[in-house]
Amino acid sequence: MERSRFASGMIAFFVFLVLVVSVLTMSLCLGIKRSVKSVMFGTSADAVEVMAGAGETMTSEPVDIPKAIFSAILSEGQIYIYDVYGKLYGTVNAHTEFLTESDRTLLSDGVDFYTEEELLSFVNDFEE
Repeated sequence: MERSRFASGMIAFFVFLVLVVSVLTMSLCLGIKRSVKSVMFGTSADAVEVMAGAGETMTSEPVDIPKAIFSAILSEGQIYIYDVYGKLYGTVNAHTEFLTESDRTLLSDGVDFYTEEELLSFVNDFEE
């Protein structure tokens, strides 16, 4: 009888311990998921805490991802500049004989500009 009480008590303690560990693990996982989601999608306007390691946290300010307002693409010896709506904004003579192969490849793939100043600086590099 004493042995069965002891065994029942040990089993109850083990089940309780497993339940507590499960709840703690679930809350930790949900907290990490929430932190990752707010970092990935910017759902929080406040500082976001991100799990950096076991027990360590790092605080960062939300980052606005800039949107390109102009794109430049090299085609047929000309650089065509398009605005954010895909409308042709202008063209620039590329002087392809002075461009390196990597510059030609980069411009063929397209280069994005996030401000008008960046675009003007780029265009001024090609003016005669």
